[in-house]
Amino acid sequence: MSDFTERLTRAHTGDEKAREELILENRPLVYAVVKRFEYRGYDREELFQIGMIGLMKAIDRFDTKYEVAFSTYAVPLITGELKRFFRDNSMMKVSRGLKEQGYHIAKAREKIEQEKIKKQKLPEHAYNLRQVPNVDGGLIAVDPHTGRVLAMVGGYSYKRSQFNRATQARRQTGSSFKPFVYLCALENGYSPTDLILDAPFVLDQGAGLPKWKPENFTKKFYGLMTLREGIEKSRNLMTVRLAQDVGMDKISAFAKKVGINDRLPELLSMSLGAGETRLIDLTSAYAEIVNGGKKIKPYLIERVQDRYGRTILKQDNRDCVGCNYDRWENQPVPELVDNREQLFDDLSAYQMTSILEGVATRGSGARLRRLKKHLGGKTGTTNDSKEGWFVGFSPDLVVGTYIGFDEPRSLGRWETGASLALPVFYAFMEEALKDQPDIPFRIPAGIKLVRINYKTGKPAVPGDEVVITEALKPDFSFEKAGQRIINGSSDTDNGEETNERDNFKNFGNSADSESFQLGTQY
Repeated sequence: MSDFTERLTRAHTGDEKAREELILENRPLVYAVVKRFEYRGYDREELFQIGMIGLMKAIDRFDTKYEVAFSTYAVPLITGELKRFFRDNSMMKVSRGLKEQGYHIAKAREKIEQEKIKKQKLPEHAYNLRQVPNVDGGLIAVDPHTGRVLAMVGGYSYKRSQFNRATQARRQTGSSFKPFVYLCALENGYSPTDLILDAPFVLDQGAGLPKWKPENFTKKFYGLMTLREGIEKSRNLMTVRLAQDVGMDKISAFAKKVGINDRLPELLSMSLGAGETRLIDLTSAYAEIVNGGKKIKPYLIERVQDRYGRTILKQDNRDCVGCNYDRWENQPVPELVDNREQLFDDLSAYQMTSILEGVATRGSGARLRRLKKHLGGKTGTTNDSKEGWFVGFSPDLVVGTYIGFDEPRSLGRWETGASLALPVFYAFMEEALKDQPDIPFRIPAGIKLVRINYKTGKPAVPGDEVVITEALKPDFSFEKAGQRIINGSSDTDNGEETNERDNFKNFGNSADSESFQLGTQY
């Protein structure tokens, strides 16, 4: 195999260095062709750039099986690009002198811009990345009250790939799924003040299978912690114990109800986000938390009318009683009837909203405090840092972000949803909310706001170090119910092995999470 053939093969398999070498070697071929057309009144450099397009096409398309020299194959393609340029620009002829003047003006402008950059006071060792990334991702912004899609990005470049990662890609969610495990628990009588054991957990998966030993991101154990702190700090072991206590059958059914996954396997690893979903579905589920548990369906087209003004499609199907009066005669203002399906209790929804606001205040999303807005959300990182997620919200805007390779592989040993997806969310919300007032999350009737000790989950007393305001349901009473303590089954305490019923045998892959010490890592 010749050197040219070897480099051409590498170029055709994605080796950009080999492709660049072939382009540089064959630049004289382009100059030779351009010389034939100099009389046309166009700038030589302009024609050279057009000819280079033909050269690159020749490199990308040439096959050694053609049994012709590369130059023989390339010249017609270079010539074709130039002739196409002349044809497309023949509608308006500009004199050579004017073109030269325009060229000099453009050069002068470029020089001025470069001088401006040089004069800027940049930090020492500052760099500017100009390469096209291999990593991709998606973003979608939704109105939580209507489902209207306000913004959507399906990838880095539509020209490079028409695959929409916001609506088509199915990926593991990592810890961004955890809120729905905890929300399911709140729906089944649990309280944010309940205590869950954070300790080693070992599951016997059956004969011939390795034992399942999930870990926290920090590789540490923290003992009894409140349900709230468990999700704010994204503790894996607490989530697994809670899922075991609630029942994966209930969690799987809940995931289907909110539209995340229609067939979530009833395996404990699913509680850590090993199941797959689309960014648009996960974002919609978060929107249902913000809006008080009402079902929404994201949409891009709000209304379609025919040429006579008749509506043939609309997304808002609410009944408006009294909207069809011929004229106003002091009758009451019509009210739109909210006919959205109530998926879960609005009190549970607010409790989870409050907890996720804590994530943005004390947990893995604490950098959002800089925006000085009422925000909530949750990070997510999958095994080996293959995907990074952040789904967050204000009272009237929900934004989901996802970063990852199209063919999943590690993004880097220390990369997480907090380091990758969260900054994208931050930049988007900084712009989207900059002229908007800071609105607190809406509190439904019946919620009791009680001052409690953040660490113990008990009512606050003078001298407590960290006191927060907790959202509790009206029927909750410390005197009557007390605190639920979830230690796992008696066989799992202190990390000993357990044999569970068949539907808890875990044959899936666990998903890591980012579990952070307060304010130490983003």
